[in-house]
Amino acid sequence: MPIDDVSVIERGNCQRPDLGLVLKAWLTARRWPLILAVLAILLTLPSLTVGWVADDHYHRLRLVGPTLLPGLTLRANDLFTFAGGDLEENARLIDLGCWPWWTLPSLRASFWRPITVLTHRLDYLLWPNHPVFMHVQSILWYAAVVAAAAILYRRLMGITWVAGLAGLFYAIDDARGMPVGFLANRNGVIAAFFGVLAIIIHDQWRRRDWRWGVIAGPMLLLAALLSAEAGLGAVAYILAHALFLERKKGLHRIAVLLPYVIVIVGWRITWSMSGHGVWGIGGYVDPLTEPVRYLGAVMRQAPVFLLGQWAIPASDLYVIAIELGFAGLFTLIAGVVIGVIAAIVTPLLRGEPRARFWALGMLLSLGP
Repeated sequence: MPIDDVSVIERGNCQRPDLGLVLKAWLTARRWPLILAVLAILLTLPSLTVGWVADDHYHRLRLVGPTLLPGLTLRANDLFTFAGGDLEENARLIDLGCWPWWTLPSLRASFWRPITVLTHRLDYLLWPNHPVFMHVQSILWYAAVVAAAAILYRRLMGITWVAGLAGLFYAIDDARGMPVGFLANRNGVIAAFFGVLAIIIHDQWRRRDWRWGVIAGPMLLLAALLSAEAGLGAVAYILAHALFLERKKGLHRIAVLLPYVIVIVGWRITWSMSGHGVWGIGGYVDPLTEPVRYLGAVMRQAPVFLLGQWAIPASDLYVIAIELGFAGLFTLIAGVVIGVIAAIVTPLLRGEPRARFWALGMLLSLGP
């Protein structure tokens, strides 16, 4: 073969892009969080056609047609009060068909989510008859969550391909479908947004000595709690940060948590004194009023949630397992699989504080 021909072949091999390097360049790109936000929007665009479903119609009645529910005390700020525990009002809800006839007369299902309520009131102020625009708002909230999560991964793992891949997995997880596509479930997306920001700000406060973090972090946590009770999940990662990533030792690890404890206690007291709470409804259980039932729910469902996080099938199928009568077997299989996974990752947990941070945060966030 002529020398010139060999040179051409070598130059061609040198110019051929390496797929691994290309992917790494994308995952570590400066604008990767923004790219993921755009991806999140594209993936959730089909939700624009969903319209109103289930609780969305109840919200619509409260905001634009309260006269259709005569005799009830309908306040726009109580969109997430589905049953207040009052016997007479619950009886009227049953008569109107809002609850089935076998509903517990003292049923209580009332949640304090004023920030989320404001977003719904904005929808019905600007475009009350156009659900597509309401879904646009939910999609934008989700895009913001994805960008914030990608930034958090980079803060704690560096601008690495691992952090980029974690952000990608977060953006494309099918578990986000329900909170984004179901308008009444927007509260979970908003709570996640403020919760992730709270973790980011806490890390900025503790690692960079940003003095305003002592105020901004707890206030963002409060915003998460005022969006949905699930905002408590952020506390799990803040606690894990104090245990495994905090630079200072001893009592300082506990002291940094005090502002968050004050916020949580104040929020819970106000939540209860305002008449909010859950009682007699299968889908929700309050750990303070029904601790035994709550612990039982955790033991049954925590392995299922973890299985959905780490493997297959999705935890949503647990509902079908309950209906078919093999929920116990589902939980047992999930527990065995998670036990095997735990054994595999144990060496990493022993040697890497950041791995312990993520693991403990994941486990504790199962509670809410």
